[in-house]
Amino acid sequence: MNFLLIDDDEDVLECMRESLVCHGHEVMTAKNGFDGLALAERGRFDVIVSDWQMPIMNGEEFLFAYGGHVPVIIASGANVVAPKARLILKKPYAAEDLIEAAEEMRMCR
Repeated sequence: MNFLLIDDDEDVLECMRESLVCHGHEVMTAKNGFDGLALAERGRFDVIVSDWQMPIMNGEEFLFAYGGHVPVIIASGANVVAPKARLILKKPYAAEDLIEAAEEMRMCR
């Protein structure tokens, strides 16, 4: 599966990237919603995971700007309402939880 991870916390990005790669997945990362949007519009991803609270285009702004068909999972430590998100994962989450959610979303397309 091809993932796009968007998060302003470099430690989170690197940890999740390494975990997903170890599980056999392809991963690209972006440090904010603006860069993530550029990647999403020209890449081929199965799932996009975006942090909710970020500078330079937060998760909510990303959801409204993104017009693609790839499901978006929002990751947040706060309680958020994101109607355009396919799923909201509570931080911290394990790579296995993300993979399981992504697999379920792929089957529901």
